[in-house]
Amino acid sequence: MTGGREGRPFLGVLAAALAVALLEASRALWGAPATAAGTLERALFVAAAIVAAGLCRPGRLPDGRWMIPPAGALFAAAAVFAALLAAGSTGVAMAWIAITALFAVTLGAGAGPERAVGRALLLALAAGGAAMGAVEAESRFADEEIFAALEALLFAATWLALLASVRMLFPQAPTPRRGLRVSPRVLASAALPLAAGGLAAAVAAYHRSFSPLDVPSYPGISTQAPFLCGKGVPDAERFDGRSVFADLLARVAANPRLTPPEEGMLALGTREARRAAAFRSGLLEEAAAGRFTRTSEMKYWQYEASQRAYYYAEVRRNFPGLFTPGDERALATWFAAINRKALAVRLDDLIYAVAFDKFPEGPYENQENGAGLLSLLEKEHLASPELSPRNRRYLDRAPRGWEVRFRNNDDSYGYQREWIHNAYFESLRTGRFPTDAMRRSFEWLLLQVPPGGFPPSYDTAAPPSLPGTAYLGARLLQDPQLLWLSGKSVRALAQRGLALQAQPGVEGPVSGEGVSPSTGSCLLFADTGLPTAVGPLAPDKIVFRDGWADGSGYLLLNLRFTGWHRYRATNAIVTLQSGDARAEERRGQPFPWLPRERRIFRDKRIPRENLNGLLVEQAGFSAAVSRLTGFGGRWAQDPPRLARVEEFHTGPEVDRSTTAVSDWRGWSHRRIVAFFHGGGPIVVVDQASGPASRQAAVAWHVDATREPEGMRFSLGAGSRAELVLLSTDGSSGAVETRRLPEAGKLDVLYEPVRPGRLDLASVFLPERWRGAKVEIRSEGAAKALVVWRGEERLSVPLP
Repeated sequence: MTGGREGRPFLGVLAAALAVALLEASRALWGAPATAAGTLERALFVAAAIVAAGLCRPGRLPDGRWMIPPAGALFAAAAVFAALLAAGSTGVAMAWIAITALFAVTLGAGAGPERAVGRALLLALAAGGAAMGAVEAESRFADEEIFAALEALLFAATWLALLASVRMLFPQAPTPRRGLRVSPRVLASAALPLAAGGLAAAVAAYHRSFSPLDVPSYPGISTQAPFLCGKGVPDAERFDGRSVFADLLARVAANPRLTPPEEGMLALGTREARRAAAFRSGLLEEAAAGRFTRTSEMKYWQYEASQRAYYYAEVRRNFPGLFTPGDERALATWFAAINRKALAVRLDDLIYAVAFDKFPEGPYENQENGAGLLSLLEKEHLASPELSPRNRRYLDRAPRGWEVRFRNNDDSYGYQREWIHNAYFESLRTGRFPTDAMRRSFEWLLLQVPPGGFPPSYDTAAPPSLPGTAYLGARLLQDPQLLWLSGKSVRALAQRGLALQAQPGVEGPVSGEGVSPSTGSCLLFADTGLPTAVGPLAPDKIVFRDGWADGSGYLLLNLRFTGWHRYRATNAIVTLQSGDARAEERRGQPFPWLPRERRIFRDKRIPRENLNGLLVEQAGFSAAVSRLTGFGGRWAQDPPRLARVEEFHTGPEVDRSTTAVSDWRGWSHRRIVAFFHGGGPIVVVDQASGPASRQAAVAWHVDATREPEGMRFSLGAGSRAELVLLSTDGSSGAVETRRLPEAGKLDVLYEPVRPGRLDLASVFLPERWRGAKVEIRSEGAAKALVVWRGEERLSVPLP
């Protein structure tokens, strides 16, 4: 017995070392750098939590009640008081105190007189959940849910290691004479409603995090006119509708993975019996294997299943006798099983129900995939007879698709295509095709596409497929601009060796000729909200363009961080291109330690520093947790939901915008873009002010062939363009660069030397302007950024 007691301090120190090791492992998981000073900081946190927990450890009275020492009540009050102070400020000290006191109080309770395993596990989860709950509430739930949950579990594991250390280092002391006398049952009874109330408040805040309550407006923008555009230079190239259709079929046939939908489209487009036979055999094989009826599949399967229902009905109508009566019975049984699976409620339905504030039903709400599938099952009489009433109740309870919106609420260009397919399926069932919403849904794709026709691929795991969807729009709306877009984009994909997937609704050629749009730069407002609730119109994108021909200048500015699939690009530039002057968001690698379906690098998993925009330092609970575990990194990951558009102006020589955000960790940011036509410079001016002790930065991700010379960077493979960074207030700054594994890719980070303020002009000079002088000049009481080369002189007024 004595030897065991003598070994307890050693085991206690070992458990404390394990707690430090878990925090270090968490940092390694998130890719945070390891430093001796940082490890010492985390060791001090562990030591403080253990010592404080020892002082909080309650004793047992003869009547079974606990005597909580004065230190326990003191640390409990400190946890609450410090949390309230941290919530109302951007400081880090109060957050450190709150987390340490929280751990101390819960560890003290866990190390109480009785060693109850269940109580210890509940307290560990409560401590980890409370710490991460504070981070998420502070950041308005800006982090990926699965990552926040994982971090809470890592905190819980650290807490258990600390509990083991407290029990070893602080054996149960005699019951203190003074303190708070409390029954464990009363304590538990009080904790349960407190936890329930906290959970309810967190869920309510989680619901509010998806949609902004206060939405900025702009003169000239309305629900009837959500896009405000100038005049641009059209592309001279034209496309014949039949030739474009042939090119679409060729790209589908080139798909190395021809599934039944691709075979179905080829059969309908070519009228070849061999293609129809391939579709039949492929569909029957999937039915025999029970595809889309297994419980392990992700919810996205409903979108893929809808393609089978669509092409089965179309091919059967166009190739009479292809399917035998036995085939049709087997396929009817299969689609009935798919219907049952679509209406089955699983764990992920419960998760979506909490997020979307709805009753769990089974159909996948994202991109209206469930509605699209059920619409086709009902229209084509493929639904399970006993489930058909439930299908219709779900579809008729609330209007969807083009009936209520024109844009998928996810902030991803690629998901708009998927949503349009489902809106089309829903309209096939109802027979209603609202023209205005249809037209805007396709214009949303058209107005954002860069010159050359290759779709923008922001916030996506793979390049979105545009040609087929544009061709569908050309057929439905008889729009020559969409036909031009289809021809332009299918050629862009062919040049890159990319294939196409099947496109429902495109079974024959569109007559006529595709003609380029003549719109110029555009301010785009769009619906907010969730798949189950349409929100108000809000700022979404600004598209600057010099023209529609290949190689024309182009810039895409994002204005939001809302919706379900959203990413942190508020007031950040997604893509910039003008000749060899290029910048775009930096891509990341999938997360190999996650399940296969969850590994994709997209949405809130894209860190703010991967974008081209302002960065501000973490503060409050986020900063404290980041220093403890590496979660979130140095820079804040919760940009404001929307940017305000203060100015949008188009003209013959220059287009200009001013957009602003405020209340971001105490910072306000204004971004000015001056986009000069005729192959001129692109000027981006950033002005930010915030807490005097905190730092901000601007990140760029550019194609650069060599390291910078001072504040000038050579851009492009031929070094024919430049990026010039210039402080607009005369102060100095530091530039940090990082070469990426991809050829020619360079990360550029500008930090002003003086904290609390950032004033930076970033000037992209295309080939004709390479070597131009860039400087700040006073023009009376005002200042202007001047770019001049020879006799040419351009000026950008500065606020």
